[in-house]
Amino acid sequence: MRITGVRALTFTSPLPRLMGGSGKSGPMWRRSAFIVQIETDAGLTGLGEALTLPDVATVLVSRYLEPLLLGEDPCDIPRLWQKLWRRTGYHGGRGYMVEAISAIEIALWDLRGQAEGQPICALLGPIHQREIATYAAGLYWNTLPEIVAEAQAYAAEGFPAVKMKVGMGLDEDVRRIRAVRAAIGPSPGLMIDANGAYTAAEAIELARRVADQGIYWFEEPVAQEDLGGYREVRAAAGCRIAGGEGEATRWGFEPLIAGGCVDVVQPDLLRVGGYLEAQAVVALAEAAGVRVAPHNWCSGVGLAASLHWAAGVRSLELVEYERFPFPLREELITPPLERTGHHLHVPQAPGLGVTLDPVAAERYLVRSE
Repeated sequence: MRITGVRALTFTSPLPRLMGGSGKSGPMWRRSAFIVQIETDAGLTGLGEALTLPDVATVLVSRYLEPLLLGEDPCDIPRLWQKLWRRTGYHGGRGYMVEAISAIEIALWDLRGQAEGQPICALLGPIHQREIATYAAGLYWNTLPEIVAEAQAYAAEGFPAVKMKVGMGLDEDVRRIRAVRAAIGPSPGLMIDANGAYTAAEAIELARRVADQGIYWFEEPVAQEDLGGYREVRAAAGCRIAGGEGEATRWGFEPLIAGGCVDVVQPDLLRVGGYLEAQAVVALAEAAGVRVAPHNWCSGVGLAASLHWAAGVRSLELVEYERFPFPLREELITPPLERTGHHLHVPQAPGLGVTLDPVAAERYLVRSE
């Protein structure tokens, strides 16, 4: 089997209601997904997704990465990853190029799984769980009544924890955290995510002011590059610190993990470099006694891919399951992901176990001019 083409696809959909901003983005009425489709002479097609800027990634895939893959055996994944990584190394160890490589590597595993008749999770190594426990992520910078109602809905669905965005200013954050805790009651965990909005001193002050609210973890309290700030917050906050969603490769994660910056590390499969790098990050985390909680902010393609990885993580914490309505998460793949309560089932068909739904793909595809 040989690679005959690599297609870069962008899908976009309107959101049913305004998604309030966060420390990393403004309000949104639309969201997109970047999908790579690798075609072969055997008639098999592999899918992967990157969390990236689609316009940039499209150029990187078509101009730089596809020529390196044409004619290659898609099952020779470690060698192909090294080829892509080394031939594009001048473009940076994280960011758009590694994100595009992530999508390609996921698609290669999809192809290998299809060729061998095995789900990706079975190819990656021992399986520790086939039903993945998740937490409900959402609660953006919408109005207080909106996020209170949203939080109550997640608690009613039985999620063991919910995550809310903070970073709106200390007084406003405290008001919102207390309102959400009152709405969901004392039992579900409450995660707060600043998306790097604060200095270390501000983050510590926020943690102390809500110390009585049972914070499950404080995510990205400071900018991801501020490792000293992470250590300072972790030493003083009185709750667990999580981070790492924007980092890539084992070399990028090593200072975060070995440097004592986090209690919970959050690699994103769609950014870290793909499955092999995600597994390397897990090995670093387990050696340091750090828990692993995969970050997810993607379409159904990326979510299915992340579930295959999570199946083999022994030190798995709850996995992020974004619940704000997003048509590309719910409609773009077939069959839909199976869910029982707060558990998502790992697909068991060969490869990713999902394909693009032709009707949804046609509806949401962005066509080049």
